[in-house]
Amino acid sequence: RWPITHILSNYCNCVISFVDNCDLNYIYFECFYLGVPLIHNSVMLKDYGYYYPSFDINKGAEQILNVLHNHNKEEYIKKHKPLLEKHSIYNPSYIAWTKARLNNDISYDCE
Repeated sequence: RWPITHILSNYCNCVISFVDNCDLNYIYFECFYLGVPLIHNSVMLKDYGYYYPSFDINKGAEQILNVLHNHNKEEYIKKHKPLLEKHSIYNPSYIAWTKARLNNDISYDCE
């Protein structure tokens, strides 16, 4: 088996994803980090990657064309860097949020 980063870096030029009741997938972060276009319907990440709403296949197809004609790898990586830093295992806020979740303290909000 090959690591996902090897596959995304060497054999993949785009990832198309559909989720239903599971908005976060860490493969998305790998795409953002490596500059691989992610076409997805994750509401949680609608401001990132190439979002299409819910089951709207026409919007998904539009995003495929958008990637084909407009994707800029360097700008894509730059845009997603703050999101990756927010969810980094080294981010103190994320560490506190994770500890709170593990302790069932759902009142703590990660910012």
